Amino acid sequence: MTDKTAMINLKVFEKKTLDAMTRVEREQFPYALAKTLNILAYKSVTRVQRVTRRRFKLHSDFIPRGIGQIPGTLKMKSEIRNSGIGETVVFTKKLISQFMPIHEEGGTRTPTAATGRTSGGKDRGKAITLPSKDLDESEYKTGSGKVKKAMHPRTLLKDYVKGNRKALVRRGRKSAYNKAFVIEGRKSNVPIIVRRLTPKAYPLEILYVMSRRAGYNPKWRFEETIERIVVPNFPHEFKKQLKLAVDS
Repeated sequence: MTDKTAMINLKVFEKKTLDAMTRVEREQFPYALAKTLNILAYKSVTRVQRVTRRRFKLHSDFIPRGIGQIPGTLKMKSEIRNSGIGETVVFTKKLISQFMPIHEEGGTRTPTAATGRTSGGKDRGKAITLPSKDLDESEYKTGSGKVKKAMHPRTLLKDYVKGNRKALVRRGRKSAYNKAFVIEGRKSNVPIIVRRLTPKAYPLEILYVMSRRAGYNPKWRFEETIERIVVPNFPHEFKKQLKLAVDS
């Protein structure tokens, strides 16, 4: 999954409209258009960040900060002057592009299509570990959105030997009831990473569910949000910027 980029094409200037501009307005047209695109791109980034915070359970601004824009430059004004066309881009930065675009389009991830990090060792590439719905993000993720080292499946299962729960305790150490191990769901037979909450056999805390694939519904509305900013606001913003440019 590559960077998510919003490209909205607007045909807003017919030849007769440009011909109706005064000489000064035509001279200021590249500046006004570039300025308008930059302003709307900034507003789009701000709105998408707000929508992202509302639609996802976040404990930091790591993901919202991963949404950015390519600002207009002198090159943009030159391109507008030569072709009458200007563009700016709102996109997801590399840090979140590995996992956020699928929330926009929906789809299925497999171990090889995911981040490339699964349970480690011999299980690498065989399963995706999905956090339990009961597991709070603040418990297993850092402020930057990464899984804490202590809560990574590889770390949790470092003392676990399949079929031998006694191996949860290293030689020379006291017994610890909260070591993680793997069980299978009674009906689904899906491997589940759990740990005991007390020294007794139950209750168990579900940490991760292992799956060969993970389905995602489209819920982000990245492009839709940007379109709702750009389309209705462009005419007014351009007129405003053109007037400011002419009057300056």
